Amino acid sequence: MKQEEPKIHLQQLHSNFNWESLNEEATFIQFSPHEFVPEGLPNDVQATPAPTLLIRHQATKYMNFIRQWYAEYTKYKRFSKQVRIFRGPTGVGKSSLLLQLVLFAKTTGWIVFYIPNTSKWATISETDDGYPLQCKQYLASVLQSKQTCELLQQTPVQLKYNIQCNSLYDVVVHGSENSADAPQILLSYILELQYTTSFPVIFALDEWDSLHSTSAITNRIAQKFLSPSTFSCVSCILLLATSGENISLKHFEDGDIMNYSAYISPYSEAETNTMQLYNKEMSSLSNM
Repeated sequence: MKQEEPKIHLQQLHSNFNWESLNEEATFIQFSPHEFVPEGLPNDVQATPAPTLLIRHQATKYMNFIRQWYAEYTKYKRFSKQVRIFRGPTGVGKSSLLLQLVLFAKTTGWIVFYIPNTSKWATISETDDGYPLQCKQYLASVLQSKQTCELLQQTPVQLKYNIQCNSLYDVVVHGSENSADAPQILLSYILELQYTTSFPVIFALDEWDSLHSTSAITNRIAQKFLSPSTFSCVSCILLLATSGENISLKHFEDGDIMNYSAYISPYSEAETNTMQLYNKEMSSLSNM
């Protein structure tokens, strides 16, 4: 008996998206990368004007964790568990799972610092001509989210700046408009996010193992990702995706990876069939 093909569900992501209404079976979300995803997409998400992402069952589990973290933050202004490392071989869907959590967090009241290609940040030198522009572009992309802008406007700065600023939003705007100041502004932005208690923050870094396999970390921003203060700050969660098996954990307070690791299983046969069916339907529509 021929198995019935799943019915594809496609939903548009927006700032007030109702994640509770999602049907886990054969559901895709379509989103604007300019609004939700700064500085590029992971390799397994097509960089189209309106990319889509399959909702994975594993991701819904971690969405619930993020909800619990948010409830804990609301009550205590800190988190008890701060790090989650998504591990597994190349191609099992770590990047797409991380991206789904990024999209979820961005539409449920979090500030998200998301780098889909951490290796790019680890290997570019501060003396490289493209480095200030890269920092400037990232800061500009932060401002594309209306919800993020509103949170930053409510956040007083804690560091000293050589510019007039009333909020963290003013700082980010300055960095997004001035290439020369952008690298230092971006580093300051990271520091501000680590220690703010005005709202919960998620740092989501894909290709995290590249920071460990690179022989020389060539800029202060990448070095900051490795700082123990990043892992111990009270108001942020770290979500890290890595294919590396032999990663130094000296920057974690207890050094026990089993408390933090989550091994991601490959796409199931049903998920693979669903993606193939969706691509087939989209190809048919484009040829009409």
